[in-house]
Amino acid sequence: MGIAGLGVAGVSGIGAVKAAQAEANVIVRRPFLSERIFDTRRRSYLPAEVNRLMHNKALDQRVVCIGEVHNDDAQHYAEYSILQAVHKRRGATGLNVGLEMFYRQHQAILDDYVFGKGTLASLKEDTKWDKTWGHKMASYAKIFQYAKAHGIRLCGLNVPQPVVQVVRQMGLEHIPEELRRRLPAVVDLSNTAHRDDFLATMRYFASFHGGAKGGGIPEEALERLYEAQTLWDEYMAESAARLLEADPRSRMIVLAGTNHIQNRYGVPDRIMRRLGGQPVFTILPVSVKFDAVTSLPMIGDGESYDTRLGDWVYFIEKA
Repeated sequence: MGIAGLGVAGVSGIGAVKAAQAEANVIVRRPFLSERIFDTRRRSYLPAEVNRLMHNKALDQRVVCIGEVHNDDAQHYAEYSILQAVHKRRGATGLNVGLEMFYRQHQAILDDYVFGKGTLASLKEDTKWDKTWGHKMASYAKIFQYAKAHGIRLCGLNVPQPVVQVVRQMGLEHIPEELRRRLPAVVDLSNTAHRDDFLATMRYFASFHGGAKGGGIPEEALERLYEAQTLWDEYMAESAARLLEADPRSRMIVLAGTNHIQNRYGVPDRIMRRLGGQPVFTILPVSVKFDAVTSLPMIGDGESYDTRLGDWVYFIEKA
């Protein structure tokens, strides 16, 4: 795909009746049985109800990153709860929601949705959602609608996927200069824990297709995959940092995939680096079974849920 093909579509009209029907069909309901938040620093549980969570000072952090499993509606509800708590605690002034689900280049469309006449239907069509993201918009609709209702800016963070594909195929060193100029100046590949965890995951999945030694994936191909993943993290971190640097009053909740958020070394640490060391608070929704007697998550001694993994783990028992 040529570089010129990486743009996005402009805004197009959608019938008001059709749009209203599409939005009316979105039902906000709790898709799980129980929820508790585990504070990894204090090693204790917190209530997850919005009317109690909104009083927690931890949500005053300028940047809060939430990692999600994209097709898990219970986790999207957890994100929705955090958004409500942050908004109810400090209001909408300066509050942004940074989204992996949209490209940086979608910003004008997102602004039209929140502050203009855009609808969920027009947002889906104008961003080519089914092609560029592909997961159910209904899973995110409650978050988008809440932002629109309260004037909370939605911000596209993601790099166009064709760019990631080019890096996977060619590696950072060999991509066209015209494209390179559009990417972050610094793509830090030096974090060995990040690299080791990513490559271990790739080898694990590849082993199902070609044997225990990485499924036959050459080391140079694995390196290109890691470069693409890191570019992805850096690009989203740069998108978030640019928006935050533009307004000293601004705050952001970042919603991105778990692999970009957990252990901090994907997006969170790269935002922190760009903001001169400002701390980034991380929350990881996790689906587990709950004990019928204690009503607490069944996680054993909880040692694997430590501060390096994230600041809070938002445990959910699915219905």
